Amino acid sequence: MTPEEGLKIVRSELESGFVLPKCRKCGCMEDALKNLTSVLPTAAFEDAATLASTVNVWREQMQPIQYTCLGCEYCYPAVAQNAFTSAFPTIDIVADLSCDFRVNDQAWPPVVGEYHVLDESSPIAISTLADTQLAEELAQRKPNGLAIVGKTETENIALIK
Repeated sequence: MTPEEGLKIVRSELESGFVLPKCRKCGCMEDALKNLTSVLPTAAFEDAATLASTVNVWREQMQPIQYTCLGCEYCYPAVAQNAFTSAFPTIDIVADLSCDFRVNDQAWPPVVGEYHVLDESSPIAISTLADTQLAEELAQRKPNGLAIVGKTETENIALIK
């Protein structure tokens, strides 16, 4: 992979991930942006300098981290960081991301996520598929019998385990 191709992939992956609310609150994205901030200036390419400026803007727009990792099947920050490493094999980059997906069997729900818990003793869970606005509206109405409502991120991350 050429440096130009690698930088193009890095930008594309980070842009794709950064538009997702889950990524702007994820430790994986924060770590990747931090890692790239430290190494992009050492890549002697104009595109790298431009990308470094954009990465700094994204870092400022990150929200407080709510989870180290959601265990997403496709992780935009990881793909971006891997593309950088492939394009610039002589530049050392901290490879560790916060991909530390945790399940707490002692709590309910057992996984941190973007959902609303209304009544832990109720039997009903609703997935609004990808519709975050509908999940918010249902949570505000607080219908009787509803335990949890939220969107389903990906096929491997559901509302409840």
